[in-house]
Amino acid sequence: MIEKGAKFDDFITFVRRITLNLPDTLFISTIPSSRDVAIFDSFVIIFDQMNMGVFVFNTDGKFLKFYGGKKGSGPGEFLSMDYFFVDRWNKLIYIYDYLNKRFTTHNLITDSFKIIDFKEELMLRHFCVDSLGYIYIHHPPLGKYWGFITIVDPAGKITKTIHTGADKKFQNYYNRGLLNGDIYLTSTGLILESNIFYPHIFIGNNKLNQFRKSCEIPDYSLELKDDDILKNRDYFYKYPFLESFIVNEEMGLIFQIYIPTKEKKRKKIEHFYLNVFDTSGFFLGQLKLDPSEDIVPISNQGGDPNYIISSEPRLNEKIPFNILLYKWKELEIE
Repeated sequence: MIEKGAKFDDFITFVRRITLNLPDTLFISTIPSSRDVAIFDSFVIIFDQMNMGVFVFNTDGKFLKFYGGKKGSGPGEFLSMDYFFVDRWNKLIYIYDYLNKRFTTHNLITDSFKIIDFKEELMLRHFCVDSLGYIYIHHPPLGKYWGFITIVDPAGKITKTIHTGADKKFQNYYNRGLLNGDIYLTSTGLILESNIFYPHIFIGNNKLNQFRKSCEIPDYSLELKDDDILKNRDYFYKYPFLESFIVNEEMGLIFQIYIPTKEKKRKKIEHFYLNVFDTSGFFLGQLKLDPSEDIVPISNQGGDPNYIISSEPRLNEKIPFNILLYKWKELEIE
């Protein structure tokens, strides 16, 4: 179990600070959020949705390439950049373009593009990719895709929908695209999933339609009555936030950012939490984070799972942040 008063810092050790450099003609619009960074091998990749582009650096901070910026439907062009992920095994960047109804991959080695058309009407909210190029889409249950995860083959064809235990009483919210939570695929093929409608983290693999294990999230409450649910009343204000997974694959530890409703209602969030689980289905404890003092991890979107990412602000600089790189400590968890 996690000892009372433990910090996320107890699980990680500092590796290096990466100060990024850009040519005068380019800029990054904002400090990266939980789904905007991937680091693997010698690559640091920053997804900038507002600039509709992806920046590639090396781990010394040297600028290598900018992808995007061209509006259209041709190779290397985009009408929107909604989500991104990397396939570290094959050195590919995946970008989902909702308006063009497709995924675009960019090969970091050959500098080539590939378009994967995807016309299905799924409200994609997150996705991840395995080493064979299969795409795992995290979405609200809708129509014939009545589940939270749909698997798409490398050609863009749907193979199946899994984790199908959705509750029809939330249908109005599914239709509006609410989901929150995250999806994570480990190097060994284990799938982790969470969403705001169920107080659990679900654990399974791509051979199952239903997940066999789940970890209950303690103190999780939507604070909604059935009457509120049916009338779409105050839902946006009453559900807690479940954010990205950060996973220590070697030790089988799952960390997930959790912002309870009482904190979310504040004008400024004073504290949030990392709930800690193991891949056997047990809740191990909770780490309290103060954003002004503690390390706040950023999900490594398909990058090397041995590394943890955070950032720090750079005042009056063209790039308004540095990347902080950490690695997992070797710990024994009782």
